[in-house]
Amino acid sequence: MRISLKWAFLLLLVPLVPAGLSALTETEIRLAHPNAQDAPVTVRRAQPSLVSDMVQAFGQIAPQAPITVTAPPKTAVLTEIAVQPGDLVAQGQVLARLDPTDALREKQRAERGLAAIEAEARLLQTQLAALDREVVQKRQALNRLAQLAKTGATSDVRRQDAVYALDRARLDYAAARNRLERATADIAMQKLDVEWAQRMLDATVIRAPMAGRVVAVHPTRGSQPQPGEALFRIAKDDQMEAVLQVAPWVLPQLEAGSAVKLWLSEHDSMFAQVTRVDRGQIDAGKLGTVAVSLPAGTNAVSGTPVRAEIVTGQRQAIMVPYSAIVPLPDGPAIMRVLDQRAVASPVELRLHGDGTAAEVVQGLPEGASYIAIAGALVRDGDTVAQAIDAGMWWHTGQGRTTTDQPGQFAGLRVEP
Repeated sequence: MRISLKWAFLLLLVPLVPAGLSALTETEIRLAHPNAQDAPVTVRRAQPSLVSDMVQAFGQIAPQAPITVTAPPKTAVLTEIAVQPGDLVAQGQVLARLDPTDALREKQRAERGLAAIEAEARLLQTQLAALDREVVQKRQALNRLAQLAKTGATSDVRRQDAVYALDRARLDYAAARNRLERATADIAMQKLDVEWAQRMLDATVIRAPMAGRVVAVHPTRGSQPQPGEALFRIAKDDQMEAVLQVAPWVLPQLEAGSAVKLWLSEHDSMFAQVTRVDRGQIDAGKLGTVAVSLPAGTNAVSGTPVRAEIVTGQRQAIMVPYSAIVPLPDGPAIMRVLDQRAVASPVELRLHGDGTAAEVVQGLPEGASYIAIAGALVRDGDTVAQAIDAGMWWHTGQGRTTTDQPGQFAGLRVEP
């Protein structure tokens, strides 16, 4: 059977198509079907913008100015705990109560002792007043005898007895006065005992020394805290901070006022500033500490883990969206627009933590046009044209006008 040369060529070509040709891309399909809708693209010009260099840091929430509330000097059983970690408290608010039985007994004993000494002092005052009158009487009697002695109406013996009687009255008065002074001193000391006993009784009601947020509760109900033992920690005026750990070589780049983005949770973030940088660990090679104050009222529990991005500097750089990056066998590239054609230009990129844009380190000069959106639909060498009347861009195929905007192409996006 004879087969023409034409048919032989076709028979050889048919099995090669599935074996050696790849599947058509969307652009190629549009070229194969001229009536298909044009694929819109967004073209931008590479312009430098302000870029912030950042470092990652991790840490936890801590009170900025913690105050520790300790147990009183007298031990007692803890009968009540009135607050929990995270509670806001006012100055003087009750935090806990201790069993007041012993303290009340001590106060009553001190008050009874004070009453006894005050009664003794009142008795001594009465005695002292009587002795004072006796001294006056003895002095008057001695004076009368002295007048009578001038006329010879009395003897020297009587006058000598009167002198002795006056001296004895004076000694009794001085002794009574000394006893009253000691009693007065005892009263002052006993009053101090009463005041101390009252303070110990008042101390069984443990109160907040200032307004703030309770960040830690150490004891349990029924325990018997020892004198000076830490019971509560309070963040004064609810001032909390994030204490972050950073690498020592980053510390020289940080200073108070550096911008920080904090993540208190996966979906809760805020912007703040560095308030304190601890540079004491640079030489030791250990992690450094950076503190970031949180705004008052921030609902943050002490000990909660946080992460942060700290700005270490700012500079001008060309940023492109991730949608502009296309893969090449040798690395990433960006579709530049040169003479209305797409040209795949290899670039060197530096990724940033925001997850939306990358920095072009090399390969995209300032002012160059590039396809920012839908670049993956364009192949190297494809035609990229602009609608003259609308300033819009599209690639390959034919443009199609909308019914409500004559002369403009459906779906295209314009960015200068």
